Amino acid sequence: MNEMTLYWIWLQLCLGSGAKVDESVAFFENPKAIYDSGEMQRINSNAFTPNQLKKLKTKTLKDAEQVLLECEKTGCGIITPDSEKYPKKLMCMTNYPLVLYTLGDISCLKGREAISIVGTRRASDSGLDIAGKLSASLCRAGVVVVSGGAFGIDSAAHLGALSQKGKTVAVLGCGFNAKYRDGITEFRQDIIENGAIISEYHPSVEAKGTNFPIRNRIIAALSLGTVVVEAAAKSGSLITANLALDYGRDVFAVPGNAANLVQMGTIGLIRDGATPVFSSVDILGQYAFTHPDTINWEKVESDLLYHNHEQIDFSKVKYEVKRVIGGKNDAPVDVREYKNIIPETEKKDSDKIIINISPDAQKVLSVFDVKPVSIDEITEQTGLPMPKILVALTQLEISGIIKSQPGHIYLKK
Repeated sequence: MNEMTLYWIWLQLCLGSGAKVDESVAFFENPKAIYDSGEMQRINSNAFTPNQLKKLKTKTLKDAEQVLLECEKTGCGIITPDSEKYPKKLMCMTNYPLVLYTLGDISCLKGREAISIVGTRRASDSGLDIAGKLSASLCRAGVVVVSGGAFGIDSAAHLGALSQKGKTVAVLGCGFNAKYRDGITEFRQDIIENGAIISEYHPSVEAKGTNFPIRNRIIAALSLGTVVVEAAAKSGSLITANLALDYGRDVFAVPGNAANLVQMGTIGLIRDGATPVFSSVDILGQYAFTHPDTINWEKVESDLLYHNHEQIDFSKVKYEVKRVIGGKNDAPVDVREYKNIIPETEKKDSDKIIINISPDAQKVLSVFDVKPVSIDEITEQTGLPMPKILVALTQLEISGIIKSQPGHIYLKK
């Protein structure tokens, strides 16, 4: 930890995760200069939106010191953009993380290439099997597997890496102490010993729906490419794939059954140009000339994933859903495992626009006209915090109401 760490934490607490920070940090050179600057200097810099200027007054260094104490108790590391351990690939984002909290050794990403594997929490048995086998095959070639630590495909990818004692990185959408039953709970220590668990949320931040779309940008940016295994037509994994394209990364998809709704998203990606994946060579073959020294080419495999006979136990990472009947939160009613079961919410016509969007999404939608709109314009016109805006945009995009353009520009369909 260097002397700037406290100021990085302060700035992140003020602006929040997912905020555009590249111009402000570049103008003031470091977060301490921002902290020491006066209000007029901040205004005249034109490096902050009006909403950000207000947020800079909401936290003090004492708040940052509390986070430091939290980290000491949790035993997690703190990495900031001026650290040698900070993954440089994240700097492709205008909203790169100002702080990364880590368990394990994030330097496993140095000198190695990373591929992210993402997909539905409600994965089928075959989807779990393919994700695990693909991950294992990539790790044998010296690749680091990145995913989101959730139930289903994410955890299958982490388990596949661990089965080969390979390196894997889980990017969480909450703090390490959050009371959130993520898929990696059962083997968290194994990941820490063979890679890292990271989050831009300090240890006590609880899991919220607003966190995960923001988290996904880190998964996309860390990797050479993103592989989607089983995703419905309105899956959040498709947002990760779109972010990967925004960052100049490659997108891959495992072909599925066109009659299975949980695979419609991957089929759509292939239709739109994603590379279909049948083995790890379909992914790594694309980097033979651009990354000749960071992949073990002698161990790149062309064996079909469907014919690989590795056995990995996925029983602890299958997604369970509990429905409460009668409004009693403590009533343990109807527990079922998602195998090949598709929830009713995913059985809607993929072309049908969802009218019942959230109030925040309605507010964001009101900004749109016929011309493209930037995130900065949405922030200024709605006054909503960045996490809520990103969640609203995600809802509008997967509902087919808007579409994203390069450079974080959005257009109403």
